[in-house]
Amino acid sequence: MYSEYFIADCHIHGPEIDGNFMSWVPLFNNYDEYLSYLLKNNIQVAVQSVGCNIQDSNHLIVANDHCLELAETTKLKIIPGCILHPEFPEANEEIVAKFKTSGYFWCGELCPYLADWSLENDKVKAMFSLLSENGFILQLHCQEVEAMARIVDSFPELPLVVSHLGGSRDRILQNIGFARNYPTVYLDICGSGHERLGMLEYAVNAGIEDQLFYGSDFPINEPGTPIVRVINGLFSDQIKRKILGENLRSLMQKHGMVI
Repeated sequence: MYSEYFIADCHIHGPEIDGNFMSWVPLFNNYDEYLSYLLKNNIQVAVQSVGCNIQDSNHLIVANDHCLELAETTKLKIIPGCILHPEFPEANEEIVAKFKTSGYFWCGELCPYLADWSLENDKVKAMFSLLSENGFILQLHCQEVEAMARIVDSFPELPLVVSHLGGSRDRILQNIGFARNYPTVYLDICGSGHERLGMLEYAVNAGIEDQLFYGSDFPINEPGTPIVRVINGLFSDQIKRKILGENLRSLMQKHGMVI
């Protein structure tokens, strides 16, 4: 299915340390079954994180080590994304150093609401500075545009991938406008928003075709639905290929990762 396209998923959540998956109900018995579901959708590369809800520094380090171990699979290419927390600066430095040494420069998806912190936390600046200084890409669960704009203004060298287009028309339009105003902002189309007919076309017509990434939020969401929406999109095949994988490939190459 979809075999003519290179498909790279910028957003999946791997199994936790205890082996449980983030699907709303039990679905997969093991990591192999989980990966096979991605392969069924011709997903060849995926950015995978573990532990986005952790609120303990030691557990955070262990989860990130687990994330690196999961990337060693040969079924498809997994790019591990590290998870940080503003309250644990020493752990953050250790984690970033490990990922950098392993050749991975992706952080996220960070979910402040799950890990009990916010962009108003005074310590987030040090965390984002650490990422920027080490050449990372930041993926963040969608926040208020004004708060995200402060990140981009403060750290212009830190690319920001915003996950989820939005749950309402106004929010989707705000996020598209945000990306249009900031060339280092990218929109991950996972979750809600992409299924609203015309929104991807609107984003393309707004001039941000190079800033759109296919993402699924698997295993919370079905990975096939955003793929179908892109393939059915009323724009050129070249743009479809950009969204499904080439845009992500281009950004990763700029940060030393080859997919």
